[in-house]
Amino acid sequence: MAYEHQPGQGAIYNVKNKKHEKAPDRDGLLIEDQDYKRGDVIKLSGWTRRGNWGELISIKVNNWKPGDAPPAAREVYSSDSDVPF
Repeated sequence: MAYEHQPGQGAIYNVKNKKHEKAPDRDGLLIEDQDYKRGDVIKLSGWTRRGNWGELISIKVNNWKPGDAPPAAREVYSSDSDVPF
């Protein structure tokens, strides 16, 4: 299965055939997950992975802010009286 980009994620690949000395060493893309405006800082996190085209750096927008709490756990109630047999 090929790597599929999701909103807020992307990948950077090593460039194997650079056209000239000043060409970038890596190239890739990022799929936006929200609207950004000029001057916004987009934090990224990256992981080294193996893909169909060799080693890549998988990237994800890092929207975490100090004080962000994980979602609260919720209780699920069930009883056998709801079963129709």
